[in-house]
Amino acid sequence: TDYSVTYAGFTICSGGVATRAPSRAPTRSPTRAPISPTAYFAVTAANPSATTCYTTSSGTCFTDGPGSHANRETCTIRVLRSTVLRVTQFQTENCCDRLTVNGRSYGGNTGPANVAVAAG
Repeated sequence: TDYSVTYAGFTICSGGVATRAPSRAPTRSPTRAPISPTAYFAVTAANPSATTCYTTSSGTCFTDGPGSHANRETCTIRVLRSTVLRVTQFQTENCCDRLTVNGRSYGGNTGPANVAVAAG
């Protein structure tokens, strides 16, 4: 969330191994910290000093964290193991704070619940 309006943000976790995840070509992106062998997600920020997004619960969840964030902060969540997303919290500024999963954009109070994502 930017400084103009503050919402709860998002926390999304692995709902377990996906039985049929969408296929896509794998991509490589650097990680900021060592990855747990049980992790489903890794996060990279477009701005290395940004602390907007990070993983929790040994990489089984990712969040945008508490409080306000600066304008134009972005991060990339890399899926390490195919899974189905479980939304535990999702409340963003619908106009400006978006989360894109599998090419679909989510905002407001509607998050990517039960969306299958592929590793890569």
